[in-house]
Parts: sequence; structure tokens; C-alpha cells
Amino acid sequence: MSILADLPAASRAAEPPSLAASVPQADLLRALQHASTSIPGRPPIPVLAGVLLEADRGSLTVHGWDYDQHAWLTVPAPGARGRAVLPARMLRDVVAAIGRGNDIRITPSGRQGVVQVAGDGVVYMIPSLPLEDYPAVPMEAGGRPIARLDAEGTACLARALAAASADDTLPVLAAVQLIAEDGTLVARATDRYRLTRTRIAGAAKHCDDGTWLAPRRAVERLTQEMGTKRRRRDSLNLSVTDERITAGLPDGGWSWPLVDGLYPKVDSLWPADADVKHAVIVSRQAVATAVRQVGITAERNTPLQLVATTGALRLASGDAIDPHGLGGASKEIPATLVGDPITVGFNPRFLLEGLNTFTSEELSLSFTSPGRPLVITGVGDEDHGYLLMPVRLAQGA
Repeated sequence: MSILADLPAASRAAEPPSLAASVPQADLLRALQHASTSIPGRPPIPVLAGVLLEADRGSLTVHGWDYDQHAWLTVPAPGARGRAVLPARMLRDVVAAIGRGNDIRITPSGRQGVVQVAGDGVVYMIPSLPLEDYPAVPMEAGGRPIARLDAEGTACLARALAAASADDTLPVLAAVQLIAEDGTLVARATDRYRLTRTRIAGAAKHCDDGTWLAPRRAVERLTQEMGTKRRRRDSLNLSVTDERITAGLPDGGWSWPLVDGLYPKVDSLWPADADVKHAVIVSRQAVATAVRQVGITAERNTPLQLVATTGALRLASGDAIDPHGLGGASKEIPATLVGDPITVGFNPRFLLEGLNTFTSEELSLSFTSPGRPLVITGVGDEDHGYLLMPVRLAQGA
């Protein structure tokens, strides 16, 4: 049976594709993996299950596009010419099967709607998808530069994600606010219960000032890519047009639509230093371990209690703070208290996620009062902060 039988008739190309290229297997597989990050699981139209391959000036660019996220990567391909749209998963599996150390040759097969892919002695006939049906990909050139980030800078940017909402029905809260001003990039996120603020000094040097909302998935994607071993020495350039934000790499990148909407006015939530009445200095590793251990017995929607006293921070959950609870836990760790003792409750998952965004050995947990937010900062690192709203404790806890 022909492999064409696996595709609906409407998806078969009406004209022979023109692509002719020879590419090292490792380069082509890397490009396909990159472009496939933008291939939808359930494409709105059949042609978007494919990747667009375009040859120009001795290189081959592979595109993935789902009407929202655009991913592209360019690899050397001397003498390559033409264009084609090929099924992404099938082509990726074929290239992987040919194996490393081989050249992949893609040529017209002479049959309508079929291309030939060859390497390591094996020849595949792969159905193409109609070029005329593939929607135009966004033009990424010409955007205004807003930041330049290396691997360390994107790791800092990733810390803002902890407070971004996972609810995509609220696009503004599922976004990361980016503010470029005086050479510094500030990233903020909030889901209404917590707030992150991260400053990356020098990242916006020689870039345009402004404020934009980037979708959470955009920041997740670019920080994940820049965290790989292959990208450790690369820089990533952020730029914007009126409608899209682009993360450009030396050999490719991604773009996404900017989020439209008014961001909550969160500046007033950060307390002034003069308003802080209680501060606890504690080991990051010790408090994170304690929250993870004690939080196991915190039932759904029940708080973790923190009691700060001279020389110690006590964490408790379940019947350790509520006599009506079934099971509980408590742990006391060394801490330095500045100010009066304080008792307050928090969502244990939100607290742990915030603690995990820090790298400092010691943290400062600051309070203005039991009913006001907790602010976590790293001792000696004022560039990142995590603000968390408290949870009301049971009376008498």
C-alpha cells in the first residue's frame, strides 16, 4: 500500500516540490526538533502538521508554525535550492533512522506530491504537503531590540515564571511583564496570590525602553533552550514589533504574539524597608527542605504555619496547628529573628516554589504584619524578590 494512502486526499500536494538539498544528518535533525516545538498536536488545517523547508544562499531553514508560535532554525546547505512542506513527524523519524555521520539528500522524486529522502544507502519516498496551503510565516526582521541575554541572564529571567498563572483563559495573568529601562530589564509575574520581580542589569543596554507582556510559554521556551549545554555560549536577542515578540538565536529563534491588556498595578504591594517590622534570616536549603517535608501533611487548601521566634523558625501543618486535623507534622530550624515574634500561614506549594527560585545561601523572610504579604529576598542579592499572600490560620492556631 502506498504511503500516500495514510494522508487525506486534500492534504496531497498538487505540484511537485522544488527542494533539492544535502545536509548533515545531525544538523537537519536539530533543525527539525527545533521547528517541531511549534507543530500543533491537532493542527487546525492539515498542512500545519508539516514543516516548511526553504533553501536560500547556501543554507536551509526549517519552519514550524501554528498560527501562534513560529519556530525556525537555519543550517548550512551549500548549493541547496527550492522549497517544500513535508510531514514533520515522518521526516523527523526518517532522519533519525538514517543515523549520525551521514548526509541527508532531499530531492524531487519525479512523482507528483512525493519527495525522495536518502542517506546511508536507504531511500525513502515521502508525501509532501501543498505549498500553496501553508500560511505565510511572520516576518521577524525589523523589530525593536529590547534585551540581549546570555545563559545566565535567561536563568535569571526564568525565576519570574514561578508566579505566572497557568490559566491561559486569563492571558494577562499568564504573561510575564517585561520592562526595559535605563539598560536594565525587569521581569514581573503574578497570579493574584504571589508576585515575582527580577532585575537583570545591563540586559537592555543600547535597547529601546518600554513595557511589554510576553506569554508565559514564550519565556518557558527560551529559558529552556538557553539552559542547554549547546547554548551556553550563545546570546539571545529579544525584539518586538507592534504585535509580536521575537527571541532570536544565532541560527534561528521563535516568535509569539504579544499579550494585549492592562497589567495589574502591583508596585504598591512591595513594602518599603521602613515598613518591615519582622525579618527572619534563614538557610535557603534548610527552609526549603522543611517546607517540603512538613507540607506533605498539609491537606488541600490548608496552610502551612510559620512561627518565628528568637533563634528558630518552626513550621507546622495538619493537627500540629489544628486539633481537628487528621495527621500533621512540625519541624524547627535555626533562624535569626529581627523584630518581634510572628505567626503566619501560607500555601505550602506556593511557598516552596518561591524558595526554589533563589540561589543565595541565606534568605530574608520579611513581614510588615501577620495579615500582609511575605517578601523573600536573597541575602546579598536584591535583584530578585518573591512576594506571597498569607493564608488565614484557624482561630487559636
